[in-house]
Amino acid sequence: MDVKEKLYDLTFLKSIAGDDIDGLKDLIGKFLINTPNEIADLENALNAQDRSLAAKIAHKLKGNVKFFHIKHIFEPLREIENTCADEELSVDFAVFKNQLEDIKKVYLDVFTDLKEEIA
Repeated sequence: MDVKEKLYDLTFLKSIAGDDIDGLKDLIGKFLINTPNEIADLENALNAQDRSLAAKIAHKLKGNVKFFHIKHIFEPLREIENTCADEELSVDFAVFKNQLEDIKKVYLDVFTDLKEEIA
């Protein structure tokens, strides 16, 4: 039987929550509710080629990635944020939209596993 690698690590959040299991579940629950909307907002910003908004949303998503220590998506989000924020750089929105598809797949796995953790 293959053991599926978790794409996140709750060690940091557990250190913040301490013995407050309900508080930890609440943090995870808010993440599960808010993040899909933020991903959709990023997708809409990229589709609209709105550099400023894409940079802001990628920055916000990146913060949660750090809290949950989610693997494989910090760097692509940082690239989207930094490139979109720097007016001197040209932005290839098609590349970022492809990266977002990969990011969404990671999030989907993370969401599935986190829902099991708080069940």
